Amino acid sequence: MSVHQGLVPWLVGRGWWGPAVARLRRMAARLGMPLFFLRLLVALVQRPHLASTAARQMVTMAPQRWWSKPPFLPMPPADYMHFRQVTATGEADGPPDVHDTVVWLEWCRSMRKLPPR
Repeated sequence: MSVHQGLVPWLVGRGWWGPAVARLRRMAARLGMPLFFLRLLVALVQRPHLASTAARQMVTMAPQRWWSKPPFLPMPPADYMHFRQVTATGEADGPPDVHDTVVWLEWCRSMRKLPPR
């Protein structure tokens, strides 16, 4: 168990953020939204310069005719996400890390600023 895994449950039960985190989890469950996407949304609100990059990447990675197949969301194919998770972290389990996703979006944004060859 890492320090982070032991620290987070301890922090969640203390202070004003404990009830706030519980409310966010209930809202995410009610909406059928994985908690990762809710955390990513919060991270993007804190970094508005990445909003257009996130939207561009979502459109780029979305499969064709995503609106015609359940869950009717522009999500990349599961096998692609599994491949990306394993190559990025070495582990296939669990959701992606929000920090890693933000770093990846920063990288995508910086690559678009490069002049074409």
